[in-house]
Amino acid sequence: MSTDLKTIFETSLTEVKDVDVEGVGTLRWGGDGRCFRWVENTDTVALTVGQVAFHDFSDGTDYLKKVDSAATADLAAMAGVVMAASLAEAGTGKTKYGWIQVLGYTAAFAVTNQKTTATAAGASFKGIDTKAYLTEGAAMGTAPLYANHIIGLEAVDTVTTPAATTIKGYIKCLG
Repeated sequence: MSTDLKTIFETSLTEVKDVDVEGVGTLRWGGDGRCFRWVENTDTVALTVGQVAFHDFSDGTDYLKKVDSAATADLAAMAGVVMAASLAEAGTGKTKYGWIQVLGYTAAFAVTNQKTTATAAGASFKGIDTKAYLTEGAAMGTAPLYANHIIGLEAVDTVTTPAATTIKGYIKCLG
Protein backbone atom coordinates (compact mmCIF):
# COMPACT_ATOMS: atom_id res chain seq x y z
CA MET A 1 0.00 0.00 0.00
CA SER A 2 1.31 3.43 -0.95
CA THR A 3 2.03 5.98 1.77
CA ASP A 4 2.06 8.91 -0.66
CA LEU A 5 -0.36 11.72 0.02
CA LYS A 6 -3.07 12.35 -2.55
CA THR A 7 -2.85 15.73 -4.27
CA ILE A 8 -6.08 17.69 -4.51
CA PHE A 9 -6.37 20.21 -7.35
CA GLU A 10 -8.63 23.28 -7.33
CA THR A 11 -9.41 23.07 -11.03
CA SER A 12 -10.83 20.53 -13.45
CA LEU A 13 -8.73 19.72 -16.51
CA THR A 14 -10.89 21.97 -18.71
CA GLU A 15 -10.97 25.06 -16.45
CA VAL A 16 -9.20 28.34 -17.19
CA LYS A 17 -8.28 30.87 -14.51
CA ASP A 18 -7.21 34.53 -14.51
CA VAL A 19 -4.77 33.81 -11.69
CA ASP A 20 -2.34 31.00 -10.97
CA VAL A 21 -4.17 28.70 -8.56
CA GLU A 22 -2.26 25.45 -9.17
CA GLY A 23 1.39 26.60 -9.34
CA VAL A 24 2.62 27.17 -12.90
CA GLY A 25 4.53 24.12 -14.10
CA THR A 26 2.75 21.71 -11.74
CA LEU A 27 2.29 18.20 -13.14
CA ARG A 28 -0.96 16.27 -12.61
CA TRP A 29 -0.86 12.51 -13.15
CA GLY A 30 -3.89 10.43 -14.05
CA GLY A 31 -4.41 6.79 -13.15
CA ASP A 32 -4.38 5.90 -16.84
CA GLY A 33 -0.77 7.05 -17.42
CA ARG A 34 -1.77 10.46 -18.76
CA CYS A 35 -0.01 13.55 -17.44
CA PHE A 36 -1.02 17.23 -17.53
CA ARG A 37 0.87 20.48 -16.85
CA TRP A 38 -0.63 23.73 -15.47
CA VAL A 39 0.66 26.50 -17.75
CA GLU A 40 0.44 30.22 -18.42
CA ASN A 41 -0.62 31.32 -21.92
CA THR A 42 1.64 34.25 -22.86
CA ASP A 43 0.43 34.47 -26.45
CA THR A 44 -1.70 37.32 -27.82
CA VAL A 45 -4.23 34.82 -29.19
CA ALA A 46 -6.42 32.21 -27.56
CA LEU A 47 -5.28 28.60 -27.59
CA THR A 48 -8.22 26.23 -28.04
CA VAL A 49 -9.03 22.64 -27.11
CA GLY A 50 -7.15 20.14 -29.27
CA GLN A 51 -4.64 22.76 -30.41
CA VAL A 52 -1.01 22.03 -29.68
CA ALA A 53 0.84 24.63 -27.61
CA PHE A 54 4.58 25.28 -27.65
CA HIS A 55 7.10 26.43 -25.06
CA ASP A 56 9.04 29.60 -25.77
CA PHE A 57 12.80 28.96 -25.66
CA SER A 58 13.40 32.59 -24.65
CA ASP A 59 11.67 31.99 -21.30
CA GLY A 60 14.84 30.58 -19.72
CA THR A 61 14.11 29.13 -16.28
CA ASP A 62 10.35 29.41 -16.93
CA TYR A 63 10.68 27.34 -20.10
CA LEU A 64 8.25 24.59 -18.99
CA LYS A 65 5.76 27.01 -17.40
CA LYS A 66 4.69 29.26 -20.27
CA VAL A 67 3.12 28.39 -23.62
CA ASP A 68 2.17 30.07 -26.87
CA SER A 69 1.27 29.14 -30.43
CA ALA A 70 3.73 27.76 -32.98
CA ALA A 71 6.68 29.99 -33.93
CA THR A 72 9.68 28.92 -36.02
CA ALA A 73 12.16 29.26 -33.15
CA ASP A 74 10.05 27.10 -30.84
CA LEU A 75 8.80 24.25 -33.06
CA ALA A 76 11.16 21.78 -31.36
CA ALA A 77 9.62 22.74 -28.01
CA MET A 78 6.15 21.22 -28.39
CA ALA A 79 4.45 21.55 -25.00
CA GLY A 80 1.27 19.49 -25.33
CA VAL A 81 -2.41 19.57 -26.21
CA VAL A 82 -4.68 22.29 -24.78
CA MET A 83 -7.49 20.90 -22.60
CA ALA A 84 -9.72 23.99 -22.18
CA ALA A 85 -12.27 25.22 -24.71
CA SER A 86 -10.30 28.48 -24.76
CA LEU A 87 -7.06 29.17 -22.94
CA ALA A 88 -7.76 32.83 -23.65
CA GLU A 89 -5.34 35.45 -24.83
CA ALA A 90 -3.01 37.44 -22.66
CA GLY A 91 -3.79 40.51 -24.80
CA THR A 92 -6.93 41.16 -22.73
CA GLY A 93 -4.75 42.45 -19.91
CA LYS A 94 -5.02 39.24 -17.89
CA THR A 95 -2.91 36.19 -18.54
CA LYS A 96 -4.90 32.97 -18.54
CA TYR A 97 -3.83 29.73 -16.89
CA GLY A 98 -4.96 26.20 -17.67
CA TRP A 99 -4.02 22.57 -18.24
CA ILE A 100 -2.30 21.04 -21.24
CA GLN A 101 -1.84 17.31 -21.70
CA VAL A 102 1.85 16.38 -21.94
CA LEU A 103 1.82 12.58 -21.94
CA GLY A 104 -0.48 9.73 -22.92
CA TYR A 105 -3.49 9.00 -25.08
CA THR A 106 -5.59 11.88 -26.41
CA ALA A 107 -8.89 11.52 -28.23
CA ALA A 108 -8.30 14.63 -30.36
CA PHE A 109 -5.42 16.80 -31.54
CA ALA A 110 -5.39 19.08 -34.59
CA VAL A 111 -3.51 17.89 -37.72
CA THR A 112 -3.37 18.42 -41.48
CA ASN A 113 -2.06 16.39 -44.42
CA GLN A 114 -1.15 18.14 -47.67
CA LYS A 115 0.63 15.20 -49.28
CA THR A 116 -0.68 13.27 -52.25
CA THR A 117 -1.06 10.14 -50.10
CA ALA A 118 -2.74 9.56 -46.75
CA THR A 119 -0.68 9.75 -43.57
CA ALA A 120 -0.72 6.31 -41.96
CA ALA A 121 -1.53 5.55 -38.36
CA GLY A 122 1.70 5.49 -36.35
CA ALA A 123 3.14 8.60 -38.03
CA SER A 124 4.89 11.20 -35.91
CA PHE A 125 3.58 14.78 -36.02
CA LYS A 126 5.42 18.10 -35.55
CA GLY A 127 4.51 21.78 -35.44
CA ILE A 128 4.09 24.15 -38.39
CA ASP A 129 5.14 27.80 -38.07
CA THR A 130 2.17 30.03 -37.08
CA LYS A 131 -0.38 27.20 -37.45
CA ALA A 132 -2.77 25.79 -34.84
CA TYR A 133 -2.29 22.25 -36.10
CA LEU A 134 0.48 19.71 -36.76
CA THR A 135 1.76 17.90 -39.84
CA GLU A 136 3.57 14.62 -40.35
CA GLY A 137 7.28 14.89 -39.72
CA ALA A 138 10.25 13.04 -38.28
CA ALA A 139 10.38 13.21 -34.52
CA MET A 140 13.97 12.01 -34.24
CA GLY A 141 16.63 11.06 -36.73
CA THR A 142 17.47 13.94 -39.02
CA ALA A 143 17.75 17.63 -38.25
CA PRO A 144 15.81 19.31 -36.90
CA LEU A 145 15.27 16.91 -34.02
CA TYR A 146 11.89 16.96 -32.29
CA ALA A 147 12.08 14.97 -29.07
CA ASN A 148 8.60 16.20 -28.12
CA HIS A 149 6.01 15.00 -30.61
CA ILE A 150 2.66 13.26 -31.00
CA ILE A 151 2.16 9.89 -32.64
CA GLY A 152 -1.04 9.65 -34.68
CA LEU A 153 -3.21 6.65 -33.89
CA GLU A 154 -5.37 7.12 -36.99
CA ALA A 155 -4.71 7.74 -40.68
CA VAL A 156 -5.14 11.27 -42.07
CA ASP A 157 -6.66 11.62 -45.53
CA THR A 158 -5.08 13.87 -48.13
CA VAL A 159 -6.34 17.47 -48.28
CA THR A 160 -5.80 20.05 -50.98
CA THR A 161 -5.87 23.14 -48.75
CA PRO A 162 -4.29 23.74 -45.35
CA ALA A 163 -7.27 22.70 -43.25
CA ALA A 164 -7.13 21.01 -39.88
CA THR A 165 -8.95 17.93 -38.66
CA THR A 166 -8.62 16.08 -35.36
CA ILE A 167 -7.40 12.54 -34.79
CA LYS A 168 -6.52 10.32 -31.85
CA GLY A 169 -2.91 10.27 -30.74
CA TYR A 170 -0.26 9.50 -28.16
CA ILE A 171 1.42 12.58 -26.70
CA LYS A 172 5.14 12.53 -25.82
CA CYS A 173 5.84 16.06 -24.54
CA LEU A 174 6.74 15.56 -20.87
CA GLY A 175 10.27 16.97 -21.08
